[in-house]
Amino acid sequence: MTKDKPIFGLRFGSNEKLLPSQEDLRAFLAATYKEGTKKPHADDLAEYDKLVRGMQDFERRQAQDPGRLDFREKLFYGVLGRTYFI
Repeated sequence: MTKDKPIFGLRFGSNEKLLPSQEDLRAFLAATYKEGTKKPHADDLAEYDKLVRGMQDFERRQAQDPGRLDFREKLFYGVLGRTYFI
């Protein structure tokens, strides 16, 4: 089966004109969701960081002793790993 380039080209390519500068990213992460709120966008990265660290820990433990891992944990990280989110 051949790959449909118009569909996959959009997914795997990037338009450099749309990429924000470092200053734009810093300003966005420091900004809050709505005026008057105290939670900046950067707080959302804390949850992502927990997922990344959890996945790294899981992979390390899996390499050391795969028989001791919990089934639910294997299922969670197995699905998460296939999402390409991490």
